[in-house]
Amino acid sequence: QDVRVYSIVLLCVLSISVGVVAGSYPAFVLSGFQPALVLKSYNRTASTVLLRKGLVILQFMLSSGLIIATLIVYHQLNYMQSRDTGYTNDAMAIFEFEYNADAVKNASAMKSEMLKEPFVAGITISGAVPTGNRGNWLMTIERGSGLASLKVETEMFMIDDQYLSEYGLNIVAGRGYQAGEPLVSKPTEYGFNLDCSDGILINETAAKRWGFAVPDDAIGKRVTNIYPFEGTIIGVVKDFHSQSLQKAIEPLALRIFPGQFNFMSVRMKSNDGGISDAEMQQRMKTLETIWTKFVPDLSPKYNLLSERMRAQYRIESRLGILLTVFAGLAIVIACLGLFALAAHSAEQRTKEIGIRKVLGASTSSIVLLLTREFLLLVGLALVITVPFVWFGMSRWLKDFAYHIEIGAGVFFVGGLLAVLIAFTTVATQAFSTASAHPVESLRSE
Repeated sequence: QDVRVYSIVLLCVLSISVGVVAGSYPAFVLSGFQPALVLKSYNRTASTVLLRKGLVILQFMLSSGLIIATLIVYHQLNYMQSRDTGYTNDAMAIFEFEYNADAVKNASAMKSEMLKEPFVAGITISGAVPTGNRGNWLMTIERGSGLASLKVETEMFMIDDQYLSEYGLNIVAGRGYQAGEPLVSKPTEYGFNLDCSDGILINETAAKRWGFAVPDDAIGKRVTNIYPFEGTIIGVVKDFHSQSLQKAIEPLALRIFPGQFNFMSVRMKSNDGGISDAEMQQRMKTLETIWTKFVPDLSPKYNLLSERMRAQYRIESRLGILLTVFAGLAIVIACLGLFALAAHSAEQRTKEIGIRKVLGASTSSIVLLLTREFLLLVGLALVITVPFVWFGMSRWLKDFAYHIEIGAGVFFVGGLLAVLIAFTTVATQAFSTASAHPVESLRSE
């Protein structure tokens, strides 16, 4: 609440300050005019001309900078959303158990009921999903060959034997889990047994980080001091992005552990033309009905995996929209100022234009004459802006473990847009002036 009050006060002060500064200049300038010079229509001084040119440069520095920054943000956003994540995310619905006892107890029966639906291709039940909450576990890796054991804290996914196939994860060494993978059961200090697979899977990053020269070297190594009890590495999974692209892929372990299931991932069959929104809604209603049958006291909480992936980049999407709005406003303001300055310049050169037309100058040559000066100012604005934009956006991209490289193309496109906007604005006024009849231009006031 204090932050909101501070923000409102700051905005009010900023608005008043901008109003005072914006109104002070014309007030001081107009009050400083000498009546004799005003009546002679002479008020064009060197300082005034430099100020006008400076304002044009400043306006187009902001406009072109915002255009280029917006292009970079959308390019990075598109890169993140289109990059191969390493797992299947098409038509995958995620249901959350929310630690509900009935949901966990009836998970297998609910899964069997959902699999009877013709649109369901497969289901996996797990303790974690890509884009979901994760947990780190302390474990000790026995590396063999005279190497000391390694004690590490590693992210772990509790999964079932269908997880790899349903998410399309690939094994690069050893083997994955088989249907009906045997579980071992051990008693706990709380008086009940825990079931868990002896075999443990790790990703490629874990194998590299733990010092195995090749993934095959990790196969057969024991993992101790791990919850709920020790196990053996049986396979290495190809790296996949379990988190957003803002973070680098970290070491990951996967293990069958039925007691830690919090998610049900339902992979649906896709038609040749894709799944329409209406059909998807109907499918989700059917799955809701089955959920309610087995878990009546918990309303189904679900969403599509593709939606969860987009939600990871909500901040970047909002930044892109915000920059687009500000870029649009900056362009409009810059164009208004440029149009007014072009009109003022054309008015002062009316007789010159008339003489040029009488001497045979074409309309296009006059338009070029009137626009050339302003295009040079816009070009100067671009030259000044590019280093600042490159530095600022490079710093922003460093927050992403995986990001685009800023090439010359984005500056070329952004600069070309700024130049075209400026040229269109000035050329409109210049063409109107150049098209006037020479007699009108040369007529005495």
